[in-house]
Amino acid sequence: MRKFGFLYVLMIFLMFSSFVSGPEINDVYELKIEAGGCHYQVQVNDQTVLDGKSYQSIEKKIKINDKLTENGEQLINVHMYRISREMPLKTTKGFVNLSLQKTVKDSTILIKEVKLPTFAYDNDEDQPQSISGSIEFKIEKKEAGINEKEKPVKKDSIQSK
Repeated sequence: MRKFGFLYVLMIFLMFSSFVSGPEINDVYELKIEAGGCHYQVQVNDQTVLDGKSYQSIEKKIKINDKLTENGEQLINVHMYRISREMPLKTTKGFVNLSLQKTVKDSTILIKEVKLPTFAYDNDEDQPQSISGSIEFKIEKKEAGINEKEKPVKKDSIQSK
């Protein structure tokens, strides 16, 4: 009978321990890139996180928490270049779509999205060397690290260089 009493106590302990919440999960920041027909490069706070070329459409996701500063303004730059000197972006139909998402527990929040289009230049000499865009946002943490907030600093900017 004493053996069964021990088993009952053990079962009750296991049952109650399953209801105790575990440690709080930090928010996860993730970049999603769709690109095709171009050479693309993505930088987070001046650190290159993605650099590649693709003739066909590709899609990649990358977590960037380790590249973000704990507090303050964050800057994400995306650049689209020709895949080769002989092939203008108009011919390859180059494009880059970049979105910044934040995952909190089981919810995903879209913070910002940048779409770099291919401009239809009639003259190959008129085509810029690169087309760029950026996402600027701010992370504010309270003392205990509770209630992070993102505040967009500026609107999306698309530049031709």
